[in-house]
Amino acid sequence: MQHHHTGALVGITSRRRAALVAIAILLAACSDPGTEPVPQMEITTPTPTFVTTVGGGTSQTLVITQTNRSTTPVQMEVSGLPAGASASFSPNPLPPTTAAATFFVITTPEGTAPGAYTIVLRARGTMIGDARREFPLTVLRGR
Repeated sequence: MQHHHTGALVGITSRRRAALVAIAILLAACSDPGTEPVPQMEITTPTPTFVTTVGGGTSQTLVITQTNRSTTPVQMEVSGLPAGASASFSPNPLPPTTAAATFFVITTPEGTAPGAYTIVLRARGTMIGDARREFPLTVLRGR
C-alpha cells in the first residue's frame, strides 16, 4: 500500500480531513470583515423612533427575541446618545429565554443639545450572536 503525504494532514483520516477543511472554510468566511454573522437575536420596539425634549425623556419597552435560546443572560447596551443624555434598561441583564422585555429610558437633561441623533441598541449574549439595531432619536427644544 502506497501512502502519499499531504503536508500537515499526514496521519489524519479522510473524515477528519474533511471536517478540518469545513472548519477552515467557515473560519475564512467569518474572518471576512464584509461578512456579518447571522443574528440569533432581534430587538423590536412598538415604534421605530424616539422623540424627547430638552429637560425631558422618552421610554419604550424593548423585546429581545432569540432564535436559539441562550443559557446565559443577555446584556443590553446603548451608544450614540447626545452629550449629557443618559439611558437605562430595566432589567439588565435580561434572563436567558426565547423572548424577554426590558423597559428602556432615555433622559435628556437641561443643556442637552437639540437635534437629530442615531442611537445604537445592542443585545450581547454569550455563545450567541449579538443583535444590533439603529434608531433615530430627536431631541426638541424645551417649552
